Amino acid sequence: DVDGGGLVNLTRSRGTDRVPAWSPDGRLIALRSDRDGNGEIYVMNADGSAPRRLTRNPESEGVPVWSPDGHKILFPRWAHPGIDIWVMNRDGRGQRNLTPDVRPARIARDSSPAWSPDGRLIAFLSERDNTPKVYVMSSAGGEPAALGEFVDEFFAAGRISRSAGGVRFSLSVPKTSQWH
Repeated sequence: DVDGGGLVNLTRSRGTDRVPAWSPDGRLIALRSDRDGNGEIYVMNADGSAPRRLTRNPESEGVPVWSPDGHKILFPRWAHPGIDIWVMNRDGRGQRNLTPDVRPARIARDSSPAWSPDGRLIAFLSERDNTPKVYVMSSAGGEPAALGEFVDEFFAAGRISRSAGGVRFSLSVPKTSQWH
């Protein structure tokens, strides 16, 4: 209920279940859970039934983000020593790294992915060039393009969200942040 009454616990795992995300059609919920020992992506029906583990990573996964059409899920994946943005089908198949570290000396920390409304682009935060920036790239993969430089010791607290009416992204950051 909108007033907070009638709350129902949808997960009953031994671990911590967090950052739920509704699928665009409202039938599924993707979430991050450590119920099997480390943070993995799960999907369950909207009523909490039939939870299914989609990822199996010895490190950990981040916040799942549904594509606008509900067919794919973006997520950050920790792979020591960096973090990359991955995409997979809604059933967990076809997992693919969209932002691999192509230069051995570079350790990217890519995070907070967001889809454009039409699903053709993704935006994310990264320190891939040793300076925190917002990047945009094709959701099919390819070379990311930097949109702007971002300076803040709390860079990881930023979140990108998409607009409903076009290919615009907003970045929510702590009050102490500064743009160049």
